[in-house]
Amino acid sequence: MLQDEQLPLDRALAQAVIASIPEAWSDLELRATKSSVSLVRGGAVAWATGDVKNAVAALFALFERHGHPLAGFTYRFTRHDDGGWSFVGEYAYA
Repeated sequence: MLQDEQLPLDRALAQAVIASIPEAWSDLELRATKSSVSLVRGGAVAWATGDVKNAVAALFALFERHGHPLAGFTYRFTRHDDGGWSFVGEYAYA
């Protein structure tokens, strides 16, 4: 089932994103298409590491395998007062 397979990929992606952003960032957007990946906070941009790009590619492949090809997606990350992070996703289908 897509959701069962997506959960570990989302976790890996979240870990990679958090590891690659400046420590001072407490919120950001990951914007992804098949050809580009951006980590954005306001007007600032952080470098998407290889781990982030690989996790993004794995998500695109997963959706493709399940017959739901993506055109792109945006994940909005927020750090909470306890130091934990959460994110919500918005998907655009091809």
